[in-house]
Amino acid sequence: MKDIATVAAVICVCSVAVSLISSISPHGNMRRVINLVIGAFMLCCMIFPIKTAVSGFSLNVDTAPIGDDLQDTAYDAYNNAILTETKNSLETSMKDYLTQYGIKADEITVNLEVYENGGIYIASVSIYISIQDSEKSDEIKNLVKDKFEVIPEIITR
Repeated sequence: MKDIATVAAVICVCSVAVSLISSISPHGNMRRVINLVIGAFMLCCMIFPIKTAVSGFSLNVDTAPIGDDLQDTAYDAYNNAILTETKNSLETSMKDYLTQYGIKADEITVNLEVYENGGIYIASVSIYISIQDSEKSDEIKNLVKDKFEVIPEIITR
């Protein structure tokens, strides 16, 4: 856009200059020569800024993915969204479940994995608790194992 403004400004300034020169030029053969020079000057004034503007323009564009690539990308995004939502849901459910038994977990981290057939399973669970609750480690392991069928790693802070 800046290049177009430059082209327009140069053409306007050159037109004013040419009009001024044309109005004070003498009549006759000399005027014809001056008009020829003025015409060549105007042509150069128009070509140079346009050439500069066009040389900065690039036709190189990145190719967009087509068909199968887009489908794979959407499929991966959908699977990632499902994994994230399942992970968040499991973490919240475990935290709420332990709270029902009077156990306050500082943080719960669930790691999910995907089977080749698309199934999801819990690979590991890490439960972070305070040092004061460290005597409840066995109880936490048993509760989580009974409800979620996975043995968590208990980490005290």
